[in-house]
Amino acid sequence: MPITSNQLEAGDILFKHASDSFVSKKIRDGQKSHYDKTVASTKMPGPMGRDLSVDISHVAFAVGRNDVMEFDEGGASKKQIVFGRGHGFVRGNMSLSSRTGNRYEVFSCSNQKLRDKAVDKAELIWDITHQGNNVTASYGLSKMLGTALKHNHGKAASTSNKFEKQLNEWLEIGSRSGLSKMFTRKKNIKFFCSEFVTFCYLWAASETKRGKVLGSEYMLGVDKSRISPVELYTRVETTGKAHFSFKGTLYTPG
Repeated sequence: MPITSNQLEAGDILFKHASDSFVSKKIRDGQKSHYDKTVASTKMPGPMGRDLSVDISHVAFAVGRNDVMEFDEGGASKKQIVFGRGHGFVRGNMSLSSRTGNRYEVFSCSNQKLRDKAVDKAELIWDITHQGNNVTASYGLSKMLGTALKHNHGKAASTSNKFEKQLNEWLEIGSRSGLSKMFTRKKNIKFFCSEFVTFCYLWAASETKRGKVLGSEYMLGVDKSRISPVELYTRVETTGKAHFSFKGTLYTPG
Protein backbone atom coordinates (compact mmCIF):
# COMPACT_ATOMS: atom_id res chain seq x y z
CA MET A 1 0.00 0.00 0.00
CA PRO A 2 1.57 3.33 -1.04
CA ILE A 3 1.82 6.05 1.61
CA THR A 4 3.09 9.63 1.56
CA SER A 5 5.64 11.34 3.77
CA ASN A 6 2.81 13.26 5.44
CA GLN A 7 1.48 9.95 6.74
CA LEU A 8 4.65 9.26 8.69
CA GLU A 9 4.14 9.28 12.45
CA ALA A 10 6.51 9.46 15.38
CA GLY A 11 8.05 6.04 16.00
CA ASP A 12 7.75 4.75 12.43
CA ILE A 13 10.76 2.83 11.11
CA LEU A 14 11.74 3.40 7.49
CA PHE A 15 13.67 0.66 5.68
CA LYS A 16 15.29 1.95 2.49
CA HIS A 17 15.83 -0.26 -0.54
CA ALA A 18 19.28 -0.35 -2.08
CA SER A 19 19.66 1.74 -5.21
CA ASP A 20 21.66 0.94 -8.35
CA SER A 21 24.65 2.98 -7.20
CA PHE A 22 28.04 1.30 -6.69
CA VAL A 23 27.98 1.91 -2.91
CA SER A 24 24.44 0.59 -2.55
CA LYS A 25 25.30 -2.55 -4.49
CA LYS A 26 28.28 -3.20 -2.22
CA ILE A 27 26.10 -2.68 0.85
CA ARG A 28 23.59 -5.13 -0.61
CA ASP A 29 26.34 -7.72 -1.10
CA GLY A 30 27.46 -7.25 2.50
CA GLN A 31 23.89 -7.54 3.71
CA LYS A 32 23.48 -10.84 1.87
CA SER A 33 26.60 -12.23 3.55
CA HIS A 34 25.44 -11.00 6.95
CA TYR A 35 21.97 -12.47 6.37
CA ASP A 36 23.40 -15.86 5.49
CA LYS A 37 25.78 -15.96 8.47
CA THR A 38 23.68 -14.27 11.14
CA VAL A 39 19.99 -14.18 10.31
CA ALA A 40 19.53 -17.40 8.40
CA SER A 41 21.72 -19.31 10.85
CA THR A 42 19.30 -18.48 13.68
CA LYS A 43 16.56 -20.24 11.69
CA MET A 44 14.24 -17.30 12.28
CA PRO A 45 10.97 -17.36 10.35
CA GLY A 46 11.27 -15.74 6.94
CA PRO A 47 10.04 -12.14 6.60
CA MET A 48 8.02 -10.84 3.67
CA GLY A 49 10.63 -12.40 1.47
CA ARG A 50 14.31 -13.19 1.84
CA ASP A 51 15.22 -11.28 -1.33
CA LEU A 52 13.33 -8.23 -0.10
CA SER A 53 15.04 -8.18 3.29
CA VAL A 54 18.50 -8.52 1.74
CA ASP A 55 17.65 -5.57 -0.51
CA ILE A 56 17.28 -3.27 2.52
CA SER A 57 20.37 -1.06 2.79
CA HIS A 58 19.49 1.65 5.31
CA VAL A 59 17.16 2.50 8.20
CA ALA A 60 15.71 5.84 9.31
CA PHE A 61 13.50 6.83 12.24
CA ALA A 62 10.46 9.11 12.03
CA VAL A 63 10.04 11.37 15.06
CA GLY A 64 7.00 13.23 13.77
CA ARG A 65 4.94 13.89 10.66
CA ASN A 66 7.46 14.16 7.82
CA ASP A 67 10.20 14.63 10.44
CA VAL A 68 12.91 11.97 10.16
CA MET A 69 16.23 11.31 11.91
CA GLU A 70 19.00 9.06 10.66
CA PHE A 71 22.67 8.35 11.13
CA ASP A 72 23.78 8.63 7.55
CA GLU A 73 26.48 10.12 5.37
CA GLY A 74 23.98 12.75 4.27
CA GLY A 75 25.31 15.12 6.93
CA ALA A 76 28.96 14.86 5.89
CA SER A 77 31.24 14.13 2.96
CA LYS A 78 32.62 10.64 2.30
CA LYS A 79 36.01 11.79 3.61
CA GLN A 80 34.46 13.06 6.85
CA ILE A 81 32.61 9.79 7.33
CA VAL A 82 35.74 7.69 6.81
CA PHE A 83 37.79 9.78 9.22
CA GLY A 84 35.04 10.16 11.81
CA ARG A 85 34.46 13.89 11.32
CA GLY A 86 31.26 15.71 10.52
CA HIS A 87 27.91 14.98 12.04
CA GLY A 88 26.39 12.28 9.90
CA PHE A 89 23.35 12.62 12.19
CA VAL A 90 20.69 14.10 9.97
CA ARG A 91 17.22 15.44 10.67
CA GLY A 92 14.65 16.88 8.31
CA ASN A 93 11.75 16.07 6.01
CA MET A 94 11.75 13.54 3.20
CA SER A 95 12.53 16.19 0.59
CA LEU A 96 16.20 16.29 1.64
CA SER A 97 18.38 15.54 -1.38
CA SER A 98 19.83 12.38 0.20
CA ARG A 99 16.30 10.97 0.60
CA THR A 100 14.77 11.66 -2.79
CA GLY A 101 14.37 9.00 -5.45
CA ASN A 102 14.16 6.18 -2.92
CA ARG A 103 11.73 3.48 -1.89
CA TYR A 104 11.08 2.78 1.79
CA GLU A 105 9.14 0.03 3.55
CA VAL A 106 7.55 1.65 6.61
CA PHE A 107 6.64 -0.15 9.84
CA SER A 108 4.77 1.34 12.78
CA CYS A 109 4.87 0.40 16.46
CA SER A 110 1.46 -0.49 17.88
CA ASN A 111 2.53 -0.10 21.52
CA GLN A 112 1.98 3.61 22.13
CA LYS A 113 3.96 3.79 25.37
CA LEU A 114 6.91 2.02 23.79
CA ARG A 115 6.72 4.16 20.66
CA ASP A 116 6.52 7.44 22.56
CA LYS A 117 9.45 6.56 24.79
CA ALA A 118 11.59 5.53 21.81
CA VAL A 119 10.91 8.88 20.17
CA ASP A 120 11.79 10.67 23.42
CA LYS A 121 15.14 8.86 23.45
CA ALA A 122 15.87 9.84 19.85
CA GLU A 123 14.98 13.46 20.59
CA LEU A 124 17.19 13.38 23.68
CA ILE A 125 20.21 12.13 21.72
CA TRP A 126 19.57 14.82 19.10
CA ASP A 127 19.43 17.56 21.75
CA ILE A 128 22.55 16.33 23.55
CA THR A 129 24.58 16.32 20.33
CA HIS A 130 23.30 19.64 18.93
CA GLN A 131 23.76 22.06 21.80
CA GLY A 132 27.26 23.20 20.86
CA ASN A 133 28.82 21.57 23.91
CA ASN A 134 31.39 18.81 24.32
CA VAL A 135 29.19 16.08 22.85
CA THR A 136 28.81 15.60 19.09
CA ALA A 137 27.62 12.81 16.81
CA SER A 138 28.99 11.10 13.72
CA TYR A 139 28.35 8.02 11.64
CA GLY A 140 29.86 4.90 13.23
CA LEU A 141 31.57 3.44 10.19
CA SER A 142 33.88 1.14 12.19
CA LYS A 143 30.93 -0.20 14.20
CA MET A 144 28.98 -0.82 11.03
CA LEU A 145 31.88 -2.68 9.43
CA GLY A 146 32.46 -4.67 12.62
CA THR A 147 28.84 -5.78 12.58
CA ALA A 148 28.73 -6.50 8.85
CA LEU A 149 32.09 -8.27 8.55
CA LYS A 150 32.80 -9.68 12.01
CA HIS A 151 29.16 -9.99 13.10
CA ASN A 152 29.94 -8.07 16.30
CA HIS A 153 26.68 -7.16 18.02
CA GLY A 154 28.24 -5.30 20.96
CA LYS A 155 27.30 -5.63 24.61
CA ALA A 156 23.95 -6.88 25.84
CA ALA A 157 21.50 -4.40 27.31
CA SER A 158 19.87 -6.72 29.82
CA THR A 159 18.86 -3.93 32.22
CA SER A 160 18.21 -0.21 32.09
CA ASN A 161 21.52 0.41 33.89
CA LYS A 162 23.35 0.28 30.55
CA PHE A 163 21.30 3.15 29.20
CA GLU A 164 21.28 5.22 32.38
CA LYS A 165 25.06 4.98 32.73
CA GLN A 166 25.50 5.97 29.11
CA LEU A 167 23.12 8.92 29.47
CA ASN A 168 24.82 10.16 32.64
CA GLU A 169 28.18 10.06 30.88
CA TRP A 170 26.89 12.13 27.96
CA LEU A 171 25.19 14.66 30.22
CA GLU A 172 28.17 14.97 32.56
CA ILE A 173 30.57 15.70 29.70
CA GLY A 174 28.15 18.07 28.04
CA SER A 175 27.55 20.10 31.20
CA ARG A 176 31.20 20.99 31.80
CA SER A 177 32.14 24.65 31.46
CA GLY A 178 35.07 27.02 31.89
CA LEU A 179 38.49 25.45 32.31
CA SER A 180 36.93 22.03 32.80
CA LYS A 181 35.34 22.29 29.36
CA MET A 182 38.61 23.48 27.79
CA PHE A 183 40.53 20.47 29.04
CA THR A 184 37.78 17.92 28.44
CA ARG A 185 38.11 15.72 25.41
CA LYS A 186 35.00 15.95 23.28
CA LYS A 187 32.71 12.94 23.29
CA ASN A 188 31.70 11.72 19.86
CA ILE A 189 28.54 9.60 19.93
CA LYS A 190 28.72 7.10 17.07
CA PHE A 191 25.86 5.03 15.72
CA PHE A 192 25.14 3.45 12.38
CA CYS A 193 21.62 3.64 10.99
CA SER A 194 19.89 0.49 12.26
CA GLU A 195 21.86 0.51 15.52
CA PHE A 196 20.45 3.95 16.38
CA VAL A 197 16.84 2.85 15.85
CA THR A 198 17.34 -0.40 17.79
CA PHE A 199 19.15 1.44 20.61
CA CYS A 200 16.25 3.88 21.04
CA TYR A 201 13.65 1.10 21.10
CA LEU A 202 15.63 -1.12 23.49
CA TRP A 203 16.22 1.87 25.76
CA ALA A 204 12.50 2.62 25.72
CA ALA A 205 11.71 -1.04 26.35
CA SER A 206 14.01 -1.11 29.37
CA GLU A 207 11.79 1.50 31.02
CA THR A 208 8.41 0.01 30.19
CA LYS A 209 8.79 -3.29 32.04
CA ARG A 210 10.34 -2.50 35.39
CA GLY A 211 13.91 -2.23 34.16
CA LYS A 212 13.91 -5.32 31.97
CA VAL A 213 14.66 -5.00 28.30
CA LEU A 214 11.81 -6.36 26.22
CA GLY A 215 14.24 -7.33 23.48
CA SER A 216 15.35 -10.70 24.77
CA GLU A 217 11.88 -11.39 26.13
CA TYR A 218 9.66 -10.64 23.18
CA MET A 219 10.06 -7.23 21.54
CA LEU A 220 12.74 -7.99 18.96
CA GLY A 221 14.16 -11.22 20.32
CA VAL A 222 17.53 -9.54 20.89
CA ASP A 223 19.13 -7.50 23.68
CA LYS A 224 21.95 -5.99 21.61
CA SER A 225 21.54 -2.88 19.51
CA ARG A 226 24.26 -3.44 16.91
CA ILE A 227 22.12 -5.20 14.36
CA SER A 228 22.28 -4.58 10.64
CA PRO A 229 19.43 -3.18 8.51
CA VAL A 230 18.67 -6.64 7.11
CA GLU A 231 18.54 -8.17 10.60
CA LEU A 232 16.38 -5.38 12.05
CA TYR A 233 13.99 -5.70 9.12
CA THR A 234 13.75 -9.45 9.63
CA ARG A 235 13.18 -9.11 13.38
CA VAL A 236 10.53 -6.39 13.03
CA GLU A 237 8.65 -8.57 10.55
CA THR A 238 8.96 -11.81 12.57
CA THR A 239 9.87 -11.89 16.27
CA GLY A 240 8.73 -8.28 16.69
CA LYS A 241 5.39 -8.61 14.93
CA ALA A 242 3.53 -8.34 18.25
CA HIS A 243 4.68 -4.72 18.44
CA PHE A 244 5.32 -3.71 14.83
CA SER A 245 3.17 -3.86 11.72
CA PHE A 246 3.71 -3.00 8.07
CA LYS A 247 2.29 0.45 7.31
CA GLY A 248 3.01 0.87 3.62
CA THR A 249 5.57 1.68 0.95
CA LEU A 250 6.86 5.23 0.63
CA TYR A 251 8.31 6.51 -2.64
CA THR A 252 10.20 9.78 -2.57
CA PRO A 253 10.23 11.44 -6.00
CA GLY A 254 13.69 12.17 -7.37
